[in-house]
Amino acid sequence: GEPRPNFSHLQQPFDTPAFHKLYRVVPVRKVHALTISWAVPPQGKNYRVKPLHYISWLIGHEGAGSILSLLRKKCWAMALFGGNSETGFDQNSTYSIFSVSITLTDQGYQNFYQVVHLVFQYLKMLQTQGPQQRSNPDTNTHSQLGFCGPY
Repeated sequence: GEPRPNFSHLQQPFDTPAFHKLYRVVPVRKVHALTISWAVPPQGKNYRVKPLHYISWLIGHEGAGSILSLLRKKCWAMALFGGNSETGFDQNSTYSIFSVSITLTDQGYQNFYQVVHLVFQYLKMLQTQGPQQRSNPDTNTHSQLGFCGPY
C-alpha cells in the first residue's frame, strides 16, 4: 500500500493570531460551559509516560487544594474536565489538543474572566512545582492493564 502521510514538519498548525480569541456562543439550553484549549506538540513519542494523562489527573483532581474545589468554594463551577480524547483530531502527528472544560454556575459565568485567570494561575503553580512523586493509584492500575482511556 501507500506510505502513511507524514505531517510532522508542520510544527505549529495553529500559530496564528486568529486562534487567540474568545468566542461566545448562545446556547440552546441554559448551560454555561467554558472550554480553554491549547495546541501542544504531538505526543506520540511520549506514549509510554503519558504526560497529558498526568496533567489531566492533576487538573481533574477534585480534592482539597484542587482548582475545582476552589471554584466550588467560590460557587463558580459545578464540574471540571481536563485532557484530550486521543482521537485523530485531538492527537495526531502534527499536534495534540489539550482542553480544560468547566461547567459554570450563573455566578461563575458572570466571573468567567476570573475563572480563566484561576485556571492559568493553577497551571503556572503546577509548572513551578514540577512533577511530583505522588501518584494516582487508579492511573497506575489502568496503565498496568494497558488501558489508556479517560480516568
